[in-house]
Amino acid sequence: RVMPNTPVDVAAGMISIAPADDVAKDDVALVESIFAALGETVVVSEAELTAMMALAGAGPAYVYVIMDALADAGVRIGLPRKLAIKAAAQTLFGAAKMQLTSNTHPAILRDQVTSPGGTTIAGIQAMERNGLRAALIEGVVACYERDRELAQTHE
Repeated sequence: RVMPNTPVDVAAGMISIAPADDVAKDDVALVESIFAALGETVVVSEAELTAMMALAGAGPAYVYVIMDALADAGVRIGLPRKLAIKAAAQTLFGAAKMQLTSNTHPAILRDQVTSPGGTTIAGIQAMERNGLRAALIEGVVACYERDRELAQTHE
């Protein structure tokens, strides 16, 4: 089975491939090479495929919610909507590209932007106080658990 996400439309998808046990390694490599044109591929177990669906398959929707919220914040502090959306989208894209290019843990990259006693840590503290991290984790877990429920009703 293969689970792509919607950014395959712009050749920036995350494609998870879960081959059956009896599939030859050469066939798995062929499938990977075909899907590589649409983004990043990973070979995972069947159990991991379900988790990847909850994280990467549904992930673009989560990112769009985050992007929309960031844009709303930009509008709230005086930016025109179009500029706020562009700034939010480019910031998310750039941050993701930095992590993928550097392979540095996101917490380290965050610390590189966060000055002691500065403005960024004040913003992060407010987001944490309002449950941003917990909301993201709980959202992915809820998606995963709902998939498990649906799978049981179809068995």
